[in-house]
Amino acid sequence: MRMRKDKQDNHKKLCDLILAATLTEGQASGGYSWVLRPLAQWAADLGVSAKTISRLIAVPPIWSMQCLVTDEETGRRVRAVALRVGDPPERTPDLVAGIMSKMFRKRTGVAKITPAEFGCLVGLAEAWPAGHQEKIFADALINWPDTAKAIKLHPAYADPTEGKPERYWAFPSIRLMRPFANAVADAYLTRLQAAGKPVPFPYSAK
Repeated sequence: MRMRKDKQDNHKKLCDLILAATLTEGQASGGYSWVLRPLAQWAADLGVSAKTISRLIAVPPIWSMQCLVTDEETGRRVRAVALRVGDPPERTPDLVAGIMSKMFRKRTGVAKITPAEFGCLVGLAEAWPAGHQEKIFADALINWPDTAKAIKLHPAYADPTEGKPERYWAFPSIRLMRPFANAVADAYLTRLQAAGKPVPFPYSAK
């Protein structure tokens, strides 16, 4: 990402700030060392706005993790950002689920997903071939009516033990996709094939 000279300078300053703070207050999580501070503190430490911080931390080699912390003065929970400088994060199922969560909220307008839905996203990330999860999920959201039909035609759909309320058919449903991950992936492959594009992984066994 190309940045103006002033943004480049601020980005370097922020990188240096994170690296220095990591030595004294780094906290281990997911195999990396992070520096956790409220967003307002990061902005004050660098002498910029919170909006500027949000833009700077989107540029590698800075990596961020959103969380909540308790303000020592007020006792209230406030938004905080854990930052680190280094290699890209490993594509764990949780990381992929976080990406798909953002995709779902942007596509549907839902403000947030439930813990149960996030668990379903982790399951989908584990079930689908590595490197293709986001493409499969995006295709399902964009082509939801056809994806829903593919789920209904899947042999497992006839199993009375599967939860599949009809109210889920009108809009994309994470909880409906999870038990039928193979059907969702196969629907994606079928659309690729119909468009004359190569199939990147095999169809699932029915």
